[in-house]
Amino acid sequence: MTTAAETETAGYDAEFDVNKLYVWGVSLLIGFIGYSSQIFVFWGYLGGAGARGFVVLGVFNVLLHLLYYNYYLAVTVEPGHVPLGWEPPRDGANVYELKRDTLKPRYCRICKGFKPPRTHHCADCDRCVLKMDHHCPWIGSCVGFWNQGHFLRFVYMVDVTCGFAMVLHGMRMYELVVDSLNGTYYVRQPTQTEVAFLIINMTLLFFVLVLVGALSCYHAYLVSRNTTTIESREKDRVAKLVRSKRCRPTPYPYDLGVVRNFKALFGDSVLLWWLPKRMVGNGLDFSI
Repeated sequence: MTTAAETETAGYDAEFDVNKLYVWGVSLLIGFIGYSSQIFVFWGYLGGAGARGFVVLGVFNVLLHLLYYNYYLAVTVEPGHVPLGWEPPRDGANVYELKRDTLKPRYCRICKGFKPPRTHHCADCDRCVLKMDHHCPWIGSCVGFWNQGHFLRFVYMVDVTCGFAMVLHGMRMYELVVDSLNGTYYVRQPTQTEVAFLIINMTLLFFVLVLVGALSCYHAYLVSRNTTTIESREKDRVAKLVRSKRCRPTPYPYDLGVVRNFKALFGDSVLLWWLPKRMVGNGLDFSI
């Protein structure tokens, strides 16, 4: 006979395995596109291009490994949880959030603790997450204060790396089409394996660029406003209430201006935004 505790544990294990499947799926997709492109497509026509070919392949591998490393950090770095016993400061605080109906500090009945500003409870993770943006199955966790920068660097590195790979695939495809139309193969005649991987990888790259590109644009907009996915939805609901005259307009306190908003997440040096770094701050209070 199965006890309730065993049932709950089994459910947790099943969910954990699903999360691992998502992560493994993303890792395998990155590896498949990244390395099959080089082995079956790039090396054949760039390997004989001398120093220029090696430089191009070197740049591609730097981008690929930066992508991998940022994904690793997005998966392994905790999004941030509320310290045990945390309470809203009674004075000297920049801002803290109140419940709309009671005008008291926000409190999580599930975690049995107060919520710092921008903190929300995640039903999937079963805990409150600091500056929660959303729960992302592709990293098997939430995007929160401590891993948001890693997650967004990963997303943008997907755009850059896949865009670079698409250009290289397109160059090879152009050569093959031109040579086919002219009836000559000045570079080399392609094998069936190369053509197959050329088509497969270009198809995968197209869909990845469209889907992740849309996500990148949306999150770039959110970062420019220093807001999260959850906060953006909350702002939309407030805007509807204001239009229906059910509440008064309330200024959003965290928008510091576009430049300061990006620097708050990626660091002060624009040239180093692509490099992984630890978030500055504690996730409990924010500049306004």
